[in-house]
Amino acid sequence: FFKALIVILFISFVAFLGGYATFLYRINNLIILNSIFLGIIVGCAEELVFRVWLFEELNLFFKKKYANLLQAIIFSIVHLRWDLNIVDNIQLLTGLFLLGFYLNKWRESNYPSILIPICFHASIVSLWFLISTSFLNIKTNIPKTLFGPGNGIDINPIGGLLGILILFILISENVLAYKKYAKTK
Repeated sequence: FFKALIVILFISFVAFLGGYATFLYRINNLIILNSIFLGIIVGCAEELVFRVWLFEELNLFFKKKYANLLQAIIFSIVHLRWDLNIVDNIQLLTGLFLLGFYLNKWRESNYPSILIPICFHASIVSLWFLISTSFLNIKTNIPKTLFGPGNGIDINPIGGLLGILILFILISENVLAYKKYAKTK
């Protein structure tokens, strides 16, 4: 949860400090419930489908590293948005591929449990929904290349260069931690 909070707050602050979003206070019980429900449903469902079921099925036919790459590719393709142009979709697919890869590597690393990826995924989704609908008024001039494709609260920060850079950092951190863990075994 803490990593997801830092990621979402960082992207939000960059948007705010860059003048691409203004602060607002529009929170209510329905937004909070929707945020929690969205996080739980998306976080649990997608992690169980992609990181458990699909990965384990692919792992029957491919080596673990190829199964991880394939599940991440399928995860990103399933999120293809037909209302976006090709460049926006490429960015979104790249970010979602990295997210899928990161979540499964996390599941396979030091603490082999699906609960940590579920928590991270659910937190990313619910926190972005909560902040983008309750605390940020995202302007129309926001650079989508940097912050992700979409408009207003429909922006997906995972598909922006900022989100992609953050995912590369998280993946690098995860790989280094796994190598350190593997040396102790």
